[in-house]
Formats: sequence, structure tokens, C-alpha cells
Amino acid sequence: MQQSNLNLNEFQVARVGERTERIRAIRRQRQRVRLDAESRVRANSMMMKIAICTLALLIVIGTEIYLLTDVDGRALETSQTVGEETEQEESLGRLKFIALHETESVFSTSQRWSSPVAAAEASLMEDQKLLKLTAAAGSTVSLPAAGEVKELFSDEVYGTGLRISHGNGLESLYYGIFDIQVEEGQPLLAYDTLGEMPEGGTIYVALQQSGSALCPTDIIDPAWGI
Repeated sequence: MQQSNLNLNEFQVARVGERTERIRAIRRQRQRVRLDAESRVRANSMMMKIAICTLALLIVIGTEIYLLTDVDGRALETSQTVGEETEQEESLGRLKFIALHETESVFSTSQRWSSPVAAAEASLMEDQKLLKLTAAAGSTVSLPAAGEVKELFSDEVYGTGLRISHGNGLESLYYGIFDIQVEEGQPLLAYDTLGEMPEGGTIYVALQQSGSALCPTDIIDPAWGI
């Protein structure tokens, strides 16, 4: 009788173990199904995002192509043709040069050049084409903007002359400087020393654009000395 009860208990335990194992197997299968479903959803979402990005890129490219072609499908001309009224801008230091109707004018984009010397007095001469600067003898005369020394010469009226090229046809000329410390062909930076004020305490400054005289005070601020 006891043996029969033991066999029954063992059978019941075995049945419970089998049922538990089946439940676990079912749970594992359901978890795999759920993970597979989530993976497919993520994959589909990623593919959808890639498709949307690709479509947006194609729209942008198509729009750019449309805007850069005319009604006949030809690429629009980006170069300027002869006879058109154009403005060409080039920057040099603090100045901007504008070519308009084959002439060039110069104006300051931020602030004008400083005076080459801290002048006590300044005045225009020669129909406002020559700037006279007065300062203490021996004061340092500096270059207001970067350039290259093109010529050292002598003027019968104003004495020793110094011509500096600043590019794009712009040149500055200085007369009467004593003890010149630069030579022809020498590149210079803004505020480099050109020489000293002479004993008379007067120098003269002129500006030219492509050989045409400019009013120096249109570019140089005499009140702002280096």
C-alpha cells in the first residue's frame, strides 16, 4: 500500500514538472515571437526613415537643378557678359574697390586709414589732391596700410618722394620724409615705419587710383594718427 502511494506521488510530481516545463517553453516561445515582432517594427521604422531622407534629398537636388536651368533646360550663365553694367568688389585691408562702368572708386568698408603721423595740423592743397601734415621734427612716419615700395624719387617742389602700391591700382605717395628706412621692392605691413618727420616738421601725402588723383581725406583721417 505504501509502495502504491509512493508511485502515485512520484507520478504527480512528474506531471507537475512536465506542466511547469511546458509553461516555461510557451513563455519562451511567446518572448521570441514578441522580440521578433519588435525587431521587424524597428527595421521597418528605419527603412521608412531612410526612404523619407532619400526622398527629401532628391527633392532638394531637383529644386537646385530646376533653379539653375532656364526654360529650355540649359544651365544659367553665371559669368558676366560684356556690356552689362556690373559691380565687381574686391577687398584690400580696410578698403573696398568697386569697378562700375569700367571706372574704379574707393571707399572705406569699416574705418578710414589712420594718418601716417600724429599731426598737429592738417590741410588740403593742390585742389584737394595733396594733404599737408605738420608734426614735431623727428616723429615717426608710418605706413597706414599694407603695400609694396614701388619707387623712391625726388620732387623739385616737395623733396624726396616715396611711392607705395596697395594693389588694385591704388597708390599712396609721401613727400618730404627724412631718413627713409625702406627700399624699392620691399613689401610692407600696415604701421611699418617709413622714416621720420624732417626738421621743418612738414610732409605731404597724395593718393592715386589707377593714375587718377584722389582727395586724400576721403581715405585718410588726419585726426587719427598712428
